[in-house]
Amino acid sequence: MNKDDINKLFQKLEPGDNKRIEIYNKIMDKKNNAMENNMREIKNDVIIRAVESKIKGKIFRPIIVLSLVFVLSIIGFAVSNKYQDFSNRVIDWSVSEDATQINISDADKGYKITAESLFGDSKVVYIVFSIEREDGKEIRIRERDGRTSFGVKTSREYIGASEDEDISDAKSYYALNRIDEKLEKVYFLKRYSTDFHDIVGGTLIGENLHLEISGLNLGLFGRTVNGNWVLDVPLEYKDLGQIHEINKEFEYEDGIAKLEKIYYSPLDIRIYLTSENGDLKGMSLKDFNEEHYVDIKLKDGNYIPRTGGSAEGDNLGTYYNKNMYTIEYGEIELENIRYIIIGDLEILIDFNDI
Repeated sequence: MNKDDINKLFQKLEPGDNKRIEIYNKIMDKKNNAMENNMREIKNDVIIRAVESKIKGKIFRPIIVLSLVFVLSIIGFAVSNKYQDFSNRVIDWSVSEDATQINISDADKGYKITAESLFGDSKVVYIVFSIEREDGKEIRIRERDGRTSFGVKTSREYIGASEDEDISDAKSYYALNRIDEKLEKVYFLKRYSTDFHDIVGGTLIGENLHLEISGLNLGLFGRTVNGNWVLDVPLEYKDLGQIHEINKEFEYEDGIAKLEKIYYSPLDIRIYLTSENGDLKGMSLKDFNEEHYVDIKLKDGNYIPRTGGSAEGDNLGTYYNKNMYTIEYGEIELENIRYIIIGDLEILIDFNDI
């Protein structure tokens, strides 16, 4: 199915803009060939019936509605499966040998919140939490666009000795899809990182996370449970990070830059670029932006999707650091990394030679 075919289908189905984008992306995704075949069959059927409707008059609108429902149900199934895979991977990591089991909990208003386990490296930590009712009954939650939908309201959270000395730079929250049918527990994941923070010793390991939760948004209708749950989580876990010195020079913007090192962790990869003389040598690392993107290309030719990340550099253009976190994509094996892509430039990396 090409773009013209898809546009013809949209003219017949008349979806909204957001759904139009969602349908198009799903059709064009190479990993969803089966879905593409289904959509092709639906498109042909709709067009044939549309021609028939010119003769029969009033039969076309019901056909459009039924076909649209079928299309949206296919897409909903695909989205649900994708996020379910992500949720299952997180739970698998949380009980793997790379994770540390902690089981720290607090209870209020009939609900118990538990920090189950944590894993990460010196610059980022992932913590899996669970919510359960103290009476052991099932927790009922909503589902939206193939994802479990519930909320956790955080009133205070910081890493370090006090809130005034918070050493975390970024925080992320993921509500995980239900793992079992009984729903005696629901799970969520929190990510804390210090990508750009200069901390003593350069590591989160050994620090303490203080977390205060003041509300839970649960139930089929989003009922809010207000309470006070306080957890202090010692960040003692296995460091999965590795530093690999590369020191590979390349020409860039009429000057010479260097791929200095790669900080590798299974779910977080950081790339460090430098230019010793900055502007004095005609470099423009200070102007690095999305037009001068940094990507990672794997041995199989695929790119790591840009599902999240951050970047920093100085005003003189002497360095540029790029952080990519790949938790939604999945664990990246170090030996599968082959190229660092900087704009149109490919820098070959062979970790066997490092």
